[in-house]
Amino acid sequence: MRRYGIWLATGLVVVVNLVILGGVAWNRSGQPEARMLLSERELRLSGGGTENSGLLLHLVWRHYHDDSQEWFNQQRLESVGFDCSKMPDNPAAERYYRKQLPRRAYLVLEFEGAAWRSWKDHQEAQHRKLESTTGGTDSEQKKRAWELKQIRQRLEEESRLFVVEVGKDPQQLRQRYPDAGHYLILPALMRLHFGLVKDDKQQSKLKPRLTGSVERVLVSRIHLPHDLAVELRRLTSGSGKIAPYRDEYGWPYTATDSTKKKPLRYQVDLAVGKRYEPWIRSVQVMPQAVPVKE
Repeated sequence: MRRYGIWLATGLVVVVNLVILGGVAWNRSGQPEARMLLSERELRLSGGGTENSGLLLHLVWRHYHDDSQEWFNQQRLESVGFDCSKMPDNPAAERYYRKQLPRRAYLVLEFEGAAWRSWKDHQEAQHRKLESTTGGTDSEQKKRAWELKQIRQRLEEESRLFVVEVGKDPQQLRQRYPDAGHYLILPALMRLHFGLVKDDKQQSKLKPRLTGSVERVLVSRIHLPHDLAVELRRLTSGSGKIAPYRDEYGWPYTATDSTKKKPLRYQVDLAVGKRYEPWIRSVQVMPQAVPVKE
C-alpha cells in the first residue's frame, strides 16, 4: 500500500511537470507575439546568486501620468471587466465596490514611445529651469544641485517602458497597437478603488469616484537559465546582484564628470509567446562592463 502511494505521488509530479513543460513549449512555439531589445533599465537583476541557479530579471515599467488613478477611470475599469453599474453616490456603493476583488486583464507597455518622450521632455525642461535659476541661500543652492542630480539620474536610469492602455482582450489590444517591436501586451491584476475627491464646482465638498490601478504584472520576474547567465553573472561576482547607478558609492565605471552618460552593462532580447508570457532569448554584456566591486 505504501509503495502504491509512492508511485502515485511520483506519477503526479511527472504529470504536473509535463503539463508545465508543455505549456512553456507551446508558449514559445512559432513566431513570438512580441519581441524587443531591452536594457538593465527595464530588466533588473533580482537575486539568484548561487552558481547552480539561474538569475532572475525583474521587469520594470512606469506610469507617465501624474495621477495614474485619474487616467485609470471608470471607462477603463469597465474595459477590464469591472461592473460599475452602481452609481458612486448610491448609499450602498462604497460597500459594494470595496468588496470587489482584483481582476485579471492585460496592459500595454510602450517602449521608447510618445509617453516616454513626453516624460523625457518634461524632465529636461525642469533641468533647464533649475540650471537657469541663480542666487538664494546656501540651503536653496544645495537643494537645486540635488534636484539637478536627481533629474540626470532619472534620465539615465529609469525604465523606458510606460503603460499606455489596459483591456480584457489581448487580441483587440494588439490590433490597436500592432507594432510588436515597441508594444508589449502582458497579463496583470487590476484593482478597483472607491474614494472621495474634491468636487470641481464646489471645492469644499467631496464626491465619490471610481478609479483603478495595476496591482502587478503577473509575470514580472523572468528566470534567466544558467547557460544564458554565465557572462552576466561575471558582473555580479557570484552575488546575483549588480551595483546600482550611484556616483558616490563605488559604481565600477562611474564617469568623473557626473553629467556624462553612464554606459549600460547588458542588453536582453525579450520575447513574449502565445500565452503572453515573456522569456529571455539572449543576453549581451557590453564590452566596457567590468565586475562589481565587493
